[in-house]
Amino acid sequence: LTGSLGQALDARGFPGMGDIDSSMLLFAREIRRDCAGVVSGEGGDEVFCGYPWFKEENLTLEKGFPWSGSMDLRRALLRRDVEEVLKVKKYADQAFKNALDMVPRVSGEGEMDAANRAMQWLCIRFFMSNLQERALCMCESANLEVITPFTDERLVEYLWNVPRELKFMNGEGKG
Repeated sequence: LTGSLGQALDARGFPGMGDIDSSMLLFAREIRRDCAGVVSGEGGDEVFCGYPWFKEENLTLEKGFPWSGSMDLRRALLRRDVEEVLKVKKYADQAFKNALDMVPRVSGEGEMDAANRAMQWLCIRFFMSNLQERALCMCESANLEVITPFTDERLVEYLWNVPRELKFMNGEGKG
């Protein structure tokens, strides 16, 4: 199914992740007409704190995976009996707590620095890998070689340790 903007819709008529994947595939195919390979910016927002949940303190301090969106909206899509069995909110809260328990801590770090470091670690650990995998798969399907330098583990480790104030130098994201 497709919506009015040509985006992929799931069986309920809601936009799905397929629209993101298909857009990447079509983009890669178009690039492949002129180039055999590209350098991608995948991972840049994760390592340079480019998402709103890094800059806006209320979002940084929020308890939950920020890329999941509204848990209430997601739960509302389920039938009540399914929600009662799955206990989605409880599961998501526990998964977030378990993930936070894995985050390495820095002694003496302030609340915002610690929250930002944790959020960045979660993005790198759980979100960035999905984005990189999508870029690699879609480009490979288009016979386009892609390099993702921002996902290099040495760069990721270094930038994870850069203090928050430098990441937002002069009030700019990706400072």
